Amino acid sequence: MKSPAPGIVATLALLLLAGCAAEPTLDLGQPGKSLSYVPGSPSFDLEVAPSDTEGTVQVSISIPTTSLTFLKVGSGFAARLEIDVRAFVFHTDTLINDYAWSDTIAAATYEETVGHQNYLIARTLKFKPGRVIVLAEILDDATGKKDTRSEVLHVPAAEEIRPFLGRIILQTRTDGGEWSTVVPLHVPSSAPQLRASATIFGLRGSIRDSVRTFLLRFKLADVIPQAPYLYSDFLPTPGEPKSIWLDAPDTVRRAGCDPREGPDGKPLVTMPLQDLPSGLYRIVMQARLPVGNGEGDTVLTESRVLSIKSPTFPRPSTLQELIQSMSYILTIKERERLRNARSLNDAHDVFDSLWMSFRPTKERAAALIKRYYTRVEEANKMYTDLKEGWKTDRGMLYIVMGPPQDVMNSLDRQIWTVDVPGSSQQAQFVFRRIVVGQGDLSIQTYALYRDASYEWVWEQFLNQWRHGGSGW
Repeated sequence: MKSPAPGIVATLALLLLAGCAAEPTLDLGQPGKSLSYVPGSPSFDLEVAPSDTEGTVQVSISIPTTSLTFLKVGSGFAARLEIDVRAFVFHTDTLINDYAWSDTIAAATYEETVGHQNYLIARTLKFKPGRVIVLAEILDDATGKKDTRSEVLHVPAAEEIRPFLGRIILQTRTDGGEWSTVVPLHVPSSAPQLRASATIFGLRGSIRDSVRTFLLRFKLADVIPQAPYLYSDFLPTPGEPKSIWLDAPDTVRRAGCDPREGPDGKPLVTMPLQDLPSGLYRIVMQARLPVGNGEGDTVLTESRVLSIKSPTFPRPSTLQELIQSMSYILTIKERERLRNARSLNDAHDVFDSLWMSFRPTKERAAALIKRYYTRVEEANKMYTDLKEGWKTDRGMLYIVMGPPQDVMNSLDRQIWTVDVPGSSQQAQFVFRRIVVGQGDLSIQTYALYRDASYEWVWEQFLNQWRHGGSGW
């Protein structure tokens, strides 16, 4: 059936611009990075790296305006932050550096305070050489709420005794031709001339072999969960989630390269990262370096996670993104209709016809579309971890069922209580907390304990989406 409206998808794109603020949720940040941004809490991302000047470190902080509280000031708005950056001796609580300052973020209009833009704070600070833990804490003056992030960094001395490969930094090319550090964990696929770079410190002599670089992609980031009553590949036995492993990635790119001279005169290893599709990656750099004093060579390795997202993330915008995230409320045959579309126009027509089949008028179908994809956007904000929030177990339930009536947290569990539509009953969904990976890719996620009894509950919610009353 052709859609009677000339472009429900176009209507949807306009409706989504309005957005909707998500409810606060538990912070799931990994060291240095925030995986989900909490409105009203100063969620932020941290990146630290040695600067071009000996004994100094570039500290970069990125804060989405959606995670700040703006107050009316004159004709505009402002959010005031208290920032504290400290350095500790690695594996100890010995404080060696402490810097504190205030910062004010101004916005001319209310729309700017609820947008998706990031505010960047960059400071060059002097740190004592050695392996340190850099801890950044931000306090929002308006709410008194604070958040922290940390990174481990080897701060080079003027004369390093042994060579080492510095932290891998992501960079993009600015309009002026300079390389700018990328701070947030999630990098838009539209980032101009994206690259990874790392400096070799303490090198004496030449490099025997070319430095090797690898880019690995984890398939897990593409997996869309099945309904809560169906056991998935990660659930070999009923109910109990097993560990999620990231030890079998695909190698996307592998190359050897010769380091070039960096701005500070030291060897700089670079790796181009353009034209990457959305997904979760690991960057690995290896360098065989002479130790000196007749001790032979040493192989140094550094790695870091790379999360590529669509340019409009957390908001779905392309037809493919809209179709993918619609899968939870479709039948098997309806999914096949979308998959078998012969062209983009055919997929557009099927997409429109499906939404129109759920509601009899263009206006009600458009309202339903707005409700659904607002929840997709909110799920991306609140539950993104290894993959986009809408692809997680909690994101799936949030999109279909809405915010839970109650959330109870324990050390290794999270329990959601939801009201079942058309019934006086409630259902409970239990998620197990799992820490995946190690080091830079140590990410906390939640896996649902699946149960066949959820099928009836799931069908009640699907009925609301597909055949709901006037309120739907």
